Amino acid sequence: MATTSTPPFSARITELLRTEHRVSQTKLGSLGPKDLADLRSVASGRSLPDQRVKALALLAATGAPGATSTSVATVLRAALADRSASAEVRAAGATWLSRSQAKGADTALLACLAVEEEASVAHKIVAGLARSGGATVAKRLLALADKLPAAVGAGVGDGVRAHAAFAAAVLACRFGLKGPLPALVPASAHLPAPAAPAEAVAVAVAVNSASAAQPEDALRVVEQTLADSFGVAGTHDSVYFLTCGGRRLALVAGARLRGPLADLLARPSVLGYVAELAEADGSSSVSTLVLAWPDGAGGLHLSVNRVSGRAEYAGQASVDGDALVLQLDAVVGPGATETSISGSVRGGRLDGLQVRTGQRSARQMPTAVD
Repeated sequence: MATTSTPPFSARITELLRTEHRVSQTKLGSLGPKDLADLRSVASGRSLPDQRVKALALLAATGAPGATSTSVATVLRAALADRSASAEVRAAGATWLSRSQAKGADTALLACLAVEEEASVAHKIVAGLARSGGATVAKRLLALADKLPAAVGAGVGDGVRAHAAFAAAVLACRFGLKGPLPALVPASAHLPAPAAPAEAVAVAVAVNSASAAQPEDALRVVEQTLADSFGVAGTHDSVYFLTCGGRRLALVAGARLRGPLADLLARPSVLGYVAELAEADGSSSVSTLVLAWPDGAGGLHLSVNRVSGRAEYAGQASVDGDALVLQLDAVVGPGATETSISGSVRGGRLDGLQVRTGQRSARQMPTAVD
């Protein structure tokens, strides 16, 4: 019986494929031509197929954000379109291609969504389009979602279609389009925190305030979340730290939130995003988006959604003199905590942002696209 042997890999690539922790950008940037060739071989599925997903992530991270090489983008497209590969490989191709900002990524993602039969992969493609799609993608995405392959249908497809509707709304907000708009959460689904109790009432209410991050800390958060920023351009003075429910969070305010009130009230926008800070090393990963759109009465509807589309907070913003006053409540759902968020925006700066929390609902496992 003929046997095949694994070609010798450089010591650096062998080490990177074995590591379980995040690889530094410095180490990835120091890879030589032989290292990169070995990495492309694994990422393409020609060698060590069980390491292909890891290799795709490493290969995608070898370039600076927004500077993915043509050869790397080609490998990512091939992984996404490889019908013989596992769902995990295709999902990784979708994720890293969308983060690469490579030319033609939208076209490749839409083409693969049209034929994808695995719901888990379809969700990753939709998430990728929400992350990096252009202004023309929203309508194309909605039209395509209604024609998903039959194998993705029967209930599962409904979830993909709902995700596609949210992705289209994110793109509309990102580019200031009239529609489609995010789903409006009814008042009956709000879960506000109780008011501060009298001494005789045994109700635990925690109050946390946001504080502006130091410039070096702010830029670290912005750099680590750049590929998942959904078009929000963070700066050294646009990041605010907050502790909520035991989680350390960073709120990154977008340019629209820092601009004139008249512009903010004129059309939909992505006001910013919230990143969660890992306990182990303080690294940042985007968890939710802050969306806003005109309410027709001189204010804004607000919705804070997970990147999968699930609303976590909803509320309103109203004008008070030269300030925009914010008020949001948690949305009813598994694991939701009674929460009220209040604050204002004045002169492009968040002022007095506070989060009041109460009791927590029963937990459930998150969905795969969260």
